[in-house]
Amino acid sequence: MSARDGFHAIVLAAGAGSRFGGAKLTALFDGEVLLNAALRTACAAPVASVLVVTGAHADAVEAAVRDFASRVRAEVTSIRCADHALGMAASLRCGLA
Repeated sequence: MSARDGFHAIVLAAGAGSRFGGAKLTALFDGEVLLNAALRTACAAPVASVLVVTGAHADAVEAAVRDFASRVRAEVTSIRCADHALGMAASLRCGLA
């Protein structure tokens, strides 16, 4: 069994970005959305899959995930966390479920 068979990455991307002032993960940084850095790191890890948990700004975050996955030809899936406003632990529970 390789590491890719037994480990999975969860990228928590459900926050509202209230301290940032809005949709932080889809904000541009160095010519690309900020979320791409986390997705590149997760996809480079020895994992079997990458799951992105969305919540606030879900449509925009999911569009960014689809764009990233199509450009780098990576298999990245997303799931919406209905309870994302309850905090990071709720998003983590959603991703683990």
